[in-house]
Amino acid sequence: MIGAPLMFNLAYVYFLQFLAVILVSEKELRIKDHMLIMGLRELAYWCLIASLFAVLFLTRGSTLYTLELLMFCPSVKVKALRSS
Repeated sequence: MIGAPLMFNLAYVYFLQFLAVILVSEKELRIKDHMLIMGLRELAYWCLIASLFAVLFLTRGSTLYTLELLMFCPSVKVKALRSS
């Protein structure tokens, strides 16, 4: 089964590209600096960024894992169809 790991890795290429775009745009617009000037603490900023990416990473990962099971494991597909 070479298809499942390959699909899983290719799916995260988009996530890494999304992460790079967000970080570069944040640097260009100096969003962090402006929020620090308005009184936001640096720890609060980094906790927000970490929680945002954790939620994005976990939801995307669980969705891809479910799709991978349904596509590449016929026994799971049959059980899922019978329960619905």
